[in-house]
Amino acid sequence: MKEVIKVDSRETHAEYVSYLKADSRVLIVESSLKSGDILINGLGIERKTVTDFLLTLNEGRLFDQLQRLKASYRRHLLLIEGRGLRIHLDQERFLGIYIRITAGWQIPIIHTQNGEQTARSLIRICNQDAHASAGPIRARPRNPDYRNDSVALRMLMEIPLIGPKGAAALLKSFGNIERIFRATEKELLLVNGIGPKLARNILDVNSSRYQLEGMALPL
Repeated sequence: MKEVIKVDSRETHAEYVSYLKADSRVLIVESSLKSGDILINGLGIERKTVTDFLLTLNEGRLFDQLQRLKASYRRHLLLIEGRGLRIHLDQERFLGIYIRITAGWQIPIIHTQNGEQTARSLIRICNQDAHASAGPIRARPRNPDYRNDSVALRMLMEIPLIGPKGAAALLKSFGNIERIFRATEKELLLVNGIGPKLARNILDVNSSRYQLEGMALPL
């Protein structure tokens, strides 16, 4: 049985749609979605090319669209397609936006390089949903290997001066991103390899989480 992917009618000529139509595992249904661009088993996906992401961000429309996405679907995802996003955003603004969306708005983000990779990612989402519905999810081990937490590592390494070893040490010491960003300078300095300047950078990011037009961003 084919997996159904609903695509908004405005996306008909997008490159990824042609790849999806050529794949026998999925059935593409063109529809007028109430929000977002793609719908897979109740998962609403807002797809942005890098150009569109920057345009809607600068025009102030991005977060309105994400708000509608959250209001319309129980599950949601932002997919950014293309390269060069970091060229147009400095490191501090990039990290602030990323934290605002993922931690504040609780919307995951995935990045793809082109339409073909977008199509492959959507098919994998279909497969993941199929596996999830086939049985219970196994509990994670009590002591996970934080070095393999690629999303958390990438977020931490966006902070100036933090490399892979420092990010791994922080995750191993605190357990998750939330505890790291809630830590005091004294607690951060207890982590091997974290000095005063690096601790200060982490605290600066911690304070920047609250810049959403006066709205606190929960972590």
